[in-house]
Amino acid sequence: MRDGADLLVTSVLDQTPMIAVSIIMILTIGYVLHKGIEVLARTAQIYLVVMIALGVFSNFLLVVSGVIDVNQLLPILEKGWEPVIHTGITQAFEFPFSEMICFTMLLPYLNEPKQGIRAGFITMFAGGLILSFSTAMNIAVLGVDIAGRATFPLLTTISLVNIREFIQRMDVFVVMTLIIGDFFKVAIFYYVAVMGATDLFGMKDHRKLVYPLGLIVLFLSVAIADNFAEHIKEGNFALVTVFLLFGVILPLLLWFVAFVRSRFRSGS
Repeated sequence: MRDGADLLVTSVLDQTPMIAVSIIMILTIGYVLHKGIEVLARTAQIYLVVMIALGVFSNFLLVVSGVIDVNQLLPILEKGWEPVIHTGITQAFEFPFSEMICFTMLLPYLNEPKQGIRAGFITMFAGGLILSFSTAMNIAVLGVDIAGRATFPLLTTISLVNIREFIQRMDVFVVMTLIIGDFFKVAIFYYVAVMGATDLFGMKDHRKLVYPLGLIVLFLSVAIADNFAEHIKEGNFALVTVFLLFGVILPLLLWFVAFVRSRFRSGS
């Protein structure tokens, strides 16, 4: 929620209070979740086409504008595999891939849960390729230094598109893409939290918790940091604590307990 609000305030709504942007976002997401998970899934199917179209068109504009310099990607593996493996273990593994654990809360609601698991692996592979390609494009356009220091490197990359002094300022494509993606990411976390709380409190109707939990998300997203730099600092700390605990340690512990229980049942 905080990422999406910061992006909007930084890029297009610089005169709008962040709390106003966050309230509109949480109310919109809460409304969709109140209608149920199927409505969210159908909405995602529609916006998937929009996301793909925006991505293809944006990359086409980058190629046509001639701002891509492949030489900036060289030398590949300048410092060997060690930095790649270190970053993969300490950052990329927790964010975003360990977050896939959220989807295990949705598997019981599928008509064919095994197909959901298969789709999950395919999505992780495809997501990794897309993220790698986007990072490579940012470096090829901006260079390593600027791409590493930019708050939103993809936004900076697309802003350099300039075709015949006519096609410019394509930032809106990136903003749309990131906001749509952020909408569904918040929605998945939000819905999983609602379903978990519904099960925890033994409630029959999850819709009663949608807006109360939305208020908690809204408050924490604003209170988590005073500015974006502090937000990034908090996020780096969360990578090795919160993400690791909820995305890796607890799921492995639950899996081990379920494995032992199934063994005892089969033995008896």
